[in-house]
Amino acid sequence: MKAQLQALANGYGLGDRLSWLGWVGSMGSLYREVDVFVHPSEGEGFSNAVLEAMAHGLPVVARDAAFNHELIEHEVTGLLFDGSPEALFQAVGRLCRDHEARKTLGKAARQFVRDHHSWDVVHRAYLALVQRACGTLGPSSRERL
Repeated sequence: MKAQLQALANGYGLGDRLSWLGWVGSMGSLYREVDVFVHPSEGEGFSNAVLEAMAHGLPVVARDAAFNHELIEHEVTGLLFDGSPEALFQAVGRLCRDHEARKTLGKAARQFVRDHHSWDVVHRAYLALVQRACGTLGPSSRERL
């Protein structure tokens, strides 16, 4: 669909502001070079790429699907679109033109990741899980762990 999407982007006046990277093996420095992260997946589930982009302070535009609701709150930590190419380009266009919206959404996204998905938060959750599991085992089972 690349040609169709590029034509649509040109129609919205965004053609010269978008880069079509295709598959990227390692995002690394790319997060620091872009203004908006677009994730149009129809069924990826909990996306590490979205989480990483948010951690880098990027506003995310993603499909309005249940699997994205755990990370993205519309108009707070990113923008959700209905799945149509037109809605996608409207959301991207809005963020391309509105520096303050990019900054506000990106800052909230980064804070959300710090509060809910940082290494410290995940570590504490895993530790609590292991402690609960060990607490439910008998003494001889705990010794084997």
